[in-house]
Amino acid sequence: MKKITLAYAIAFTFASLGYPQQIQAESNFTRSSITESVQVGFKQPDSKGNAPSGRDRGTGSRGDCPIASSGTEGKITLTPLIPSDSKGLTVEESPTIWIQVSYNSDQIEKEITGEFSLEDSETYLKVAPKQIPVTLPKTSGVFPVSIPHSLEVNKWYRWYLVFDCNSPDSSNDSVLSIEGIVQRVELPGLKSQLETQTRQERIAIYKDKGIWYDVLHEAAMLRCSNPENAAPWRELLRDDDVKLAEIEQYKLICSD
Repeated sequence: MKKITLAYAIAFTFASLGYPQQIQAESNFTRSSITESVQVGFKQPDSKGNAPSGRDRGTGSRGDCPIASSGTEGKITLTPLIPSDSKGLTVEESPTIWIQVSYNSDQIEKEITGEFSLEDSETYLKVAPKQIPVTLPKTSGVFPVSIPHSLEVNKWYRWYLVFDCNSPDSSNDSVLSIEGIVQRVELPGLKSQLETQTRQERIAIYKDKGIWYDVLHEAAMLRCSNPENAAPWRELLRDDDVKLAEIEQYKLICSD
């Protein structure tokens, strides 16, 4: 695949918006309070200190992808499942992000590969390994991408996912790209408790603490393991602070 430079050439301005360096958590998060908060919506953190500026989620990346279809235009839409301001938290060292892809046909004819990369938001330097190959699923749906890096606590990172849609004989640049911002935080009072709880219980805690990437992943994996239990996934996407209800129509592609 051609070397992709379009999405990496963009310069970003940093804004100091006040995100706490550590999410404080009480250790007395009881099972009864967990059960009650399952019905509670996702709570956005009150502030986002020292977070890099980011473009709003918007509608993702749309465009033609010549290699997706022979003889006709291959329309593709990519949408990252991230907060509306593009900034999300995780407690995981190597979290998982979820992406929605849709095509204008039932199935694409050729494999589309791209690159995932992670950037230190303070130095603007790519974190090794610098370019990780990613292949799009051949049908529309929501699919996971595991971040293959070890995130440092309290450090902001910007991730990129870029796909070069040019056929070998194409003279035009056709690139689809999406991005997001992630910070790893700690929940010191709940760390050991999280390890012994069910997915549904972890969903409740992550909702309450505003841990976006992990509540999304837990809800997705709960749906994958029990397709009949769609409520946590559906309720999260429909949340007033999330506003991803349009994603609900797409199937989950459960293996990355």
